[in-house]
Amino acid sequence: MLRDEVAVGVLIASLAAWMTLHLLLAIRLARTGPWWRGPVACAVPPLAPYWAVRAGHRVWAAVWVLALTVWVTCRVFFAK
Repeated sequence: MLRDEVAVGVLIASLAAWMTLHLLLAIRLARTGPWWRGPVACAVPPLAPYWAVRAGHRVWAAVWVLALTVWVTCRVFFAK
């Protein structure tokens, strides 16, 4: 029972972190690069870390990838 609750907590936290970071990267991309990169990165998620690395936001891109990796890993291992 406790394992299931922890898994759900980690899933919710990692998805919330990923979504927040995704919106943050889209806003940063809209401010620092051409304005159209923000909305496009918001619509096509894999472009967000790619363009973020190219714009010099390497740490934010790495945290974005980490949050998504944690979510996918928990989703794969705790899926029922």
